[in-house]
Order: sequence, then structure tokens, then C-alpha cells
Amino acid sequence: MNLRQHTTLAKRLIDAVGGVKNAEHVGRIRSTQLYMAMDPDSPYCLPADVIVVLEREAGIRIYSDAMHRAAPDGPGCSDLPGATLDLSADATELARAVHRALADNVLSPNERKDIDARLQPLIETINAIRAEVGQDPAKGLSVVEGSR
Repeated sequence: MNLRQHTTLAKRLIDAVGGVKNAEHVGRIRSTQLYMAMDPDSPYCLPADVIVVLEREAGIRIYSDAMHRAAPDGPGCSDLPGATLDLSADATELARAVHRALADNVLSPNERKDIDARLQPLIETINAIRAEVGQDPAKGLSVVEGSR
């Protein structure tokens, strides 16, 4: 994963726990480090233990699932139910972000950037599901002839 992806995931995770102030109370790092993790120009990434604690608080594995999917030898989306749950959660986050952004009937450049960042994981998950569904049934996906 590149630094931009880490930055996007950090922002999504911190937002999922209610923002920097809440994340600071939940995790062991201060707001300065949290802001650095969300800054694409900073080389700082969230420590693994902080990711785990924040994901527990958020109730969703935003960062760790993305890292798992990005692993070169990882299973990708071979867990279709899990992938569709990720898709659903990401879509819900996107809907909330759009709703908040349009509350004042104005879409700022930062809001556009945030929405675009939330679209990327959705697109990646959709593409992974498409690849899995289109896969040869002999490679893991069971297809019953005549079923819908």
C-alpha cells in the first residue's frame, strides 16, 4: 500500500470513531500524531496496536481488512460474504459523508476530496467481488446450473 492509501484509511478510521478528539481518548497517541497520520505529506502511519483499538471502538475493520486485501499473497475477496459486508459498510460511510457535505447545499473542495477518498475502497471492493464472481467455479466459487 502506498502512503496515500494509508492516509485515506487513517482518516476513515478516525472518522469512524467520531474524529480526532474521540480517537485520542480511545488510542494511546495524541491528536498531533493522528493528524499526521491523515496528512498525505507526512510519512507517519498509525501504529498497528492503535489501528486495532480504533477498529474495536468503531466496530468495523476498516484499516486491517484493507491491508489484508492489499497483501500480495492474500486471499483477496475469496470471502464473498465478508466482502459484501465491507462494501455495505463502505457505502454507508459514503452516504453519511455525502449527507454531511450537502447539509449546507455546498460541496467544498475538501468535501469533494473526502467523498472521492471514500469512493476508492468501494470501487476496489466492487472490482474484487466482480473478479471473484467471474472466477472459474473449479477455483472456489460454487455455481449451481439453472440458479439465479
